[in-house]
Amino acid sequence: MSINIANIRELSKTYPNDIDCRSKATSMLNALPCYEYLESIRTSIPHQLYAYNLRALLQYNTANVPADMRLRMLEGVFWDDIMYQDEIDAINSFEPEIIIYRGTYPTEDTPGLSWTLRKSIAESEPFNHGRVFKAIIPKEDILVYLAHQEDESEIIANVTSGYTIIKDYGLTKL
Repeated sequence: MSINIANIRELSKTYPNDIDCRSKATSMLNALPCYEYLESIRTSIPHQLYAYNLRALLQYNTANVPADMRLRMLEGVFWDDIMYQDEIDAINSFEPEIIIYRGTYPTEDTPGLSWTLRKSIAESEPFNHGRVFKAIIPKEDILVYLAHQEDESEIIANVTSGYTIIKDYGLTKL
C-alpha cells in the first residue's frame, strides 16, 4: 500500500494538514517552524497523515532545517507511508546500486540529503553553486523518492561516505 490521497483528504478534515504545517514558515529562508510544528504534533495525528505532511514539507522547503532534524522526523516512516505507488515501483525497478548526484555550494564539505539521478540537474542552476557530488548507493538507502507528478525527481538519502566531488569551482561561481 502507498499514499491513499482519499484517506489523506478525509484525515485532513479532522487533523492538521500540510497547509497548516506550511503556514508556520516565517519566510522562504526559514522553514524550521514548519518542521518544529509537525514534529510537535507527530504523536497526536495518524501516522499516514504525519508522513504525508512531512513529504509536503520536504517538497516545499528545507531552508534552515538541519539535516539531523529531517532524518529524525523520517525515523519510523516507511516507503508505503510517504511515497506514491509509482515512486515505489520506480525504486523497485532500479538496479541494486544507483548513481546519484548533488549540486551545492563550494562550502558544503559533507553532502546534504537531496540528490538527483541526473548529473545534468546537479550541474545546472539553481542546484549547482560551485560543487557537484557523486555517490553510488544501494537502492535500499533511499529514504524518500519524490517523483510523483514532479518536473524533477528527488532522492533523499543520507550519504555519509563513499561520495566524491566530481566538480569543484571553488568560490568563483558565487
